[in-house]
Amino acid sequence: MNTDKKTKFGYLPYIYIAVCTVLFIFGFTALVHINGISGWYITVISTAVYVALTLIGGAFIKRFCNSKLSEDGEDVSGDVFRTFISKYHEAVAVINDESRIDWANRAFVSRFCPATDVAGKKLSEIAEPLKLADIYSAGRDGIYVLIDGSNYNVHCFKTLADGQTKFVVTFDSSDELNAMRADYEDQRTVIAYIILDNLDASVVSLHDVTRMVSARAQEIMYEWAAEYGAFIREYESDKYIAVLDGKSYSALVKDGFKILDKIRSIKIPESDITVTASGGVSDIAGTMEEKAQAASSALETALQRGGDQVVVKTDEKVLYFGGNTKSAVNASRVRARMYALMLEKMIKDAENVIVMAHRAIDYDGFGACVGIAKIAMHLGARVNIVVNLPKSADDSAMNDKNLRVCLEEIRKLPEYNNIFVNKTEAQDLVSPSTLVIVTDVNNPSLLEAPALPDCTENLVFIDHHRKAPENKYEAKLMYISPAASSASEMVAEILEELLPQGIMQKPEANLMLAGITLDTKQFSRSCSVRTYGAAQYLRRQGADQGDVAKFFEINQEEFSAELKFRRDTKLYKGMFAIAVKKGESVFDDKITAAKVADSLLDITGINASFALCKINGAVNISARSTGKINVSKMMEKFGGGGHFDSAGAQLNDENLENAVTRLKAVLDEYLAENKETENKNV
Repeated sequence: MNTDKKTKFGYLPYIYIAVCTVLFIFGFTALVHINGISGWYITVISTAVYVALTLIGGAFIKRFCNSKLSEDGEDVSGDVFRTFISKYHEAVAVINDESRIDWANRAFVSRFCPATDVAGKKLSEIAEPLKLADIYSAGRDGIYVLIDGSNYNVHCFKTLADGQTKFVVTFDSSDELNAMRADYEDQRTVIAYIILDNLDASVVSLHDVTRMVSARAQEIMYEWAAEYGAFIREYESDKYIAVLDGKSYSALVKDGFKILDKIRSIKIPESDITVTASGGVSDIAGTMEEKAQAASSALETALQRGGDQVVVKTDEKVLYFGGNTKSAVNASRVRARMYALMLEKMIKDAENVIVMAHRAIDYDGFGACVGIAKIAMHLGARVNIVVNLPKSADDSAMNDKNLRVCLEEIRKLPEYNNIFVNKTEAQDLVSPSTLVIVTDVNNPSLLEAPALPDCTENLVFIDHHRKAPENKYEAKLMYISPAASSASEMVAEILEELLPQGIMQKPEANLMLAGITLDTKQFSRSCSVRTYGAAQYLRRQGADQGDVAKFFEINQEEFSAELKFRRDTKLYKGMFAIAVKKGESVFDDKITAAKVADSLLDITGINASFALCKINGAVNISARSTGKINVSKMMEKFGGGGHFDSAGAQLNDENLENAVTRLKAVLDEYLAENKETENKNV
């Protein structure tokens, strides 16, 4: 059966043609009997009248039918597509090339023109900002408009109908879509791991209070979870897993994870130690297992950055909260022993080993590299150390006093004469089974050879600085311990686990002890039981404190340079000291800046100090703290980083005046955040 004939008015054209045919036959027969008129004329006249009636009447009927169908909101063309569009829940209109509406479906009429005739209206009469040309040029993305308080995503499609250009314009309501998206965001699953990161270290000699402190921490955890509607369980002693929805997570982010402040309010009895917590949160798309893995990775990052903070991983970025407490030192050597055994296996399996530290290498970076090279030599591996090796006596690298002193000391041993390479030579030494070990740095932009880690999958980081946000490497081994005083301290512990007693030689031990001496400011800051243990081990291996002291001697020129720095020191907010050396500086001034920043902490009331100098168009900042302020977080805002109380940054293409202004803005931000935290704790 022909379904087209079943539409409303479907038989009317056929009835009309039948009537015209009957009239034609009747008229023709009557005219034949009229006297005086030729049959030929009768035929012509009757045929003309018949054709005229058929064409004119057919056009009239078609127009009448279309008009009635449009009024009833039914099919205009009689096809399935138009029927569907007429009943479609979103507004649709057919526009002619004069931007006037030829036809619109029910949804369009009910939303925009319920009381008036829609035909012939212009789009601008529906919504003033709408222009057909703008909608069509927007393509698939369409444009967003607000009409009578509702948001619409408007699209336009060009077509031909009856030989004329037409535009089909659709109005998709985005309010409903936005509501669905918001509902999804509120109900998505977020996983968090939270641990008390310093409780074991804090109560190592106070075992009788451990249970009481843990119970108080658990009480705070469950109160916090109840406040935000989260599910939380302790899966291991002082370790928790929390599951929450997107709405609760958003509230946590807005609040800045105040759980850190609540945990920090717990005091260890009979001591000034506070308990701290670290967390890893996963807000990524994926399976529950993938979310849990991301949360675990975020927690590891939080611990590598020193603890007392929450790290959040999303699909687009990583967020950091907290980090205002100095890392607690764990006296246990178990972790060092574990990493030592892992490193030993990796070195044995490698074809060759390449060791490097940061640019402008100092005693700590160099000493740590020498310690790793010693392990590789002992295990029979081929090893090289990457440094900015001077090509001649006139090379600019010879201006680096630290490197000159280190090379002079280590080259007393013949096995080190051919071990050093520059970054270009190091590239040629890399093979698929090469092991690259990075010490005293984990920020990729600060490496001596930044491209080297990308050349191998066998990568190791050994560092005492907080993990840099820019570090995206999937290292086989990442031994990062911000509680350690120096990289040389960490490597000394590894050496003690792997090397037989007496195998180290005096120059090697001297350089490593110099590294510890440098980063502890002559053993006056950042020292722990493990620091003195590492120093004692190096002394047993032949290190001489008198020889090491000579590394730090300065001449008259260096003394005068330090005085120039101090002369332009200004105090800011009564607790910060900022020293600036005006004009262009030389390479050695970077070392001088670090010394000046250290010395400024001796000023009464100063909690943090900053020394700035400009070298080769870049402003270098050396930042130091008494331990009350995390200068590493401050320097991260400039793309730098470092240790809790010792950090730095480099501002490329910047002048000193602007650098000081930006630094003060960061200090103001710190004071505002610190004041807000204090208010929350009150």
